[in-house]
Amino acid sequence: MCTDPPMAEADVILTRAGHDLRGELATMVTGVHYLMRYESNLGETAKQMLERVDGAGKRLSRLLDELELAAWIDGRPPGALVVEPFRIGPLVEGAISRLSNTIAQRGVTVEADLPADLAERTGDAELLGKAVEHLLDFAVARSPGRAVHVRATGPAALSVADEGGPVDDAVIARLFVPFVEKDLIPRPEPGARRRERLGLGLAIARGIFAAHGGGMSASLAPGGGGIALSCTLVG
Repeated sequence: MCTDPPMAEADVILTRAGHDLRGELATMVTGVHYLMRYESNLGETAKQMLERVDGAGKRLSRLLDELELAAWIDGRPPGALVVEPFRIGPLVEGAISRLSNTIAQRGVTVEADLPADLAERTGDAELLGKAVEHLLDFAVARSPGRAVHVRATGPAALSVADEGGPVDDAVIARLFVPFVEKDLIPRPEPGARRRERLGLGLAIARGIFAAHGGGMSASLAPGGGGIALSCTLVG
């Protein structure tokens, strides 16, 4: 009789699968970049195809990032936390910087209120930064041509509000269920396929915060114009 593997074993499977797939992806992307840079006799059609493959490689890398972090969804650390001092301002600014291309492509304005005098806290800064990146990525994806409002509400507390439009209370209640968030993100253009994310980002972020003794909740943003995510990064 076949049974589901224990959670720890499932985590190992996710990590190993992600690692192996990323290795193959790196080979593909390296080959594409070589052709784009050094093959001067490529026709226009070939160049366009290589650019499409390069874009697909970048999207696949994002999907693998989610897959590898999926082990954190239940809030139980699959490995040891690397605990070190951090300040929420630089941590959030780093996440915004990593999303700069996505922010520019969607024409989003990020309005950040991150006081520099907030006290240090301790936690796994790299993981917490990835969690915050997932929150911002969701808000940015929901707000093309509009704004995302980011505010540090304490040394380890954060509010992220989008302008993606009102959402039913029943949907907000299920927002952290894997894949639900994907249905709240508009397509980037008419007829485009949703290939930018698996739909696990918010569930991953909440799990990472929970592993640090923190948490996350969702509600309608002030004025009802979007979704507000309120987060405590560490306990």
